[in-house]
Amino acid sequence: VQLTFSLTLVGSLLLLTALLVLLPVSAGTGWNALMSMATLFADPEEAALRLGYGTLLRYRDRNSEALPHLRRAYRRYRSCGDNQGAAAAATSWSVAANLLGRTRVADAALIAALRLFDALPAPTPASGYALLARHFDASPQGMA
Repeated sequence: VQLTFSLTLVGSLLLLTALLVLLPVSAGTGWNALMSMATLFADPEEAALRLGYGTLLRYRDRNSEALPHLRRAYRRYRSCGDNQGAAAAATSWSVAANLLGRTRVADAALIAALRLFDALPAPTPASGYALLARHFDASPQGMA
């Protein structure tokens, strides 16, 4: 069973790596095709793919396009019980929403991220990023 799982995981990672190398962010139609196929992957792989794509969009200041991918990544990570992944997705979702002026959504996502990070056995660099996001959040709730 472990060998089968390992081979499946390696195969999935190789496929994802090949697709990511072949489809640059600027080639919107290629990424759109990949995102439409993302539901064919298991929850952890779909979540990772969506978080990566949503974060790339966010870094390119395409926050409104990033939001649905980041929200879906958060939900997929939660459904498979990956609290660290869910926290990372919620943090990125919060930052994108905040940059769009959607402060209520940003606050809710950031609170979820901080709670998930707090529940982890040890702090991670991503939890520090969430704390920085809270510090620079311009909304009244974020400043509390």
